[in-house]
Amino acid sequence: MEYPAVQLITDEDGKVAGAVGRTKDGKGDYVRVNASKGVLIATGNIANDDEMKECFCPIALDVQPLVAETHTGDGHKMA
Repeated sequence: MEYPAVQLITDEDGKVAGAVGRTKDGKGDYVRVNASKGVLIATGNIANDDEMKECFCPIALDVQPLVAETHTGDGHKMA
């Protein structure tokens, strides 16, 4: 089952120590995943978030996204 991350968990030193995810349909339970050695954030892109494109890559506002509608920069925002 897929659990897209909705929040990063940090320890007392501010280091990312895990994540909270939710079932792919967004209606299910949350799941907490604690990392023991580190966290790798692998995220998509910002193609479907006009506010982020305006800030970081305004030229992309004139380009029709050809990627999944889930590419909204959520991972970038959490990081």
